[in-house]
Amino acid sequence: MSSPVALKTQGNAEFRAGNYATAIELYTKALTSALPDTTLEEKRQLLSNRAQAYLKWGEIYNALYDTETALSSVYTSPSSPPSVTRKCLWRKAKVLQKLLRWEDGQRAFDEFVRMSQEGEEPLDNEALALRGSLKRSLALPADSEEKIRSQLLQALNARGICVELDDIDHFPHPRNVPYDLDEDEFEMVRFDTAHGRPDTLLADPLLTPLTFPVVFGALFVKKPTLPGPLAINTTMSESDNDPVESTIGGVCDATLTSYAMTIRSNRDIKRDILRAMPRNGGIICHATSMDRFLIIPPETTLRDLWAAARWPRPDGAPPPFEDIRTAPRDRASAEIDGALFMFGSSLNFLVVASGDRHRLVQTANADRQ
Repeated sequence: MSSPVALKTQGNAEFRAGNYATAIELYTKALTSALPDTTLEEKRQLLSNRAQAYLKWGEIYNALYDTETALSSVYTSPSSPPSVTRKCLWRKAKVLQKLLRWEDGQRAFDEFVRMSQEGEEPLDNEALALRGSLKRSLALPADSEEKIRSQLLQALNARGICVELDDIDHFPHPRNVPYDLDEDEFEMVRFDTAHGRPDTLLADPLLTPLTFPVVFGALFVKKPTLPGPLAINTTMSESDNDPVESTIGGVCDATLTSYAMTIRSNRDIKRDILRAMPRNGGIICHATSMDRFLIIPPETTLRDLWAAARWPRPDGAPPPFEDIRTAPRDRASAEIDGALFMFGSSLNFLVVASGDRHRLVQTANADRQ
């Protein structure tokens, strides 16, 4: 087995070549195979390098986790080499700015500036641009669209819900849909309050109940008129206390039933929709941010889903829901995972008839990297 130093060297070479996924795997192997004489500083450098590779690869939550771990008191002390600490603070400020966490990003940036001044390191153009961006964001009015976007994204992240890096720029709008789309034509995630903003009377305003756009994709049911599988939109609210409508299975049944009632000419499609309903034994599946394919029990609520999809779990136990992806996970112990807000605009679920479970498993394991 290669030594941690050799693995780090290989990882650095892959990073320079733009092979970020390979670099991440090599840095991970170096960390997990650390020898008794591997110093904390060597581990910190590996975390710092992997954070940069994660950021380049677009895995922003993993990048933040590694950066914060490297800056924690476990790995960083007053005597730690300042160059790595500065790099980590810089990356942390960039990641937090991308996640619309401007106040936290400003604090990390201020610490980065302080260390730069102590080391007589001038700020480059990129650092000056980040400072200007953070300043403008922090000056936004409380009721501005950008401020509410920031609060919504932070509210999702507080629940462990992930939004892919490429989708944050247009969040909460979907990809390739004009921003001037009539609000009645497209539902977007929103705070379940009269003014559409967090409830400041709560101990944590970010936990103000949310209403989510939801898509149920009947994976093996064809659309009546267009190619591709059937997908039906609806909404779910965390505020709903109805014993049926607060569950994913109950909302799925109601949504598919309503759609099936509109089909009059194609009995085969209507039959296939009925078979996919959870009340008829149909299966619900949710693909998480890191591509776990979790089988969702019908009685699951949204809050149940947030807790079940979050990784790593506090007790180190596997997710409570079955993951039908069977291939080994090379980075299972290192990755941050959670429910996925698909395309930055909706929660998506796959639904199939019980007899199609084998096809669902094949789909979940296809093209696994």
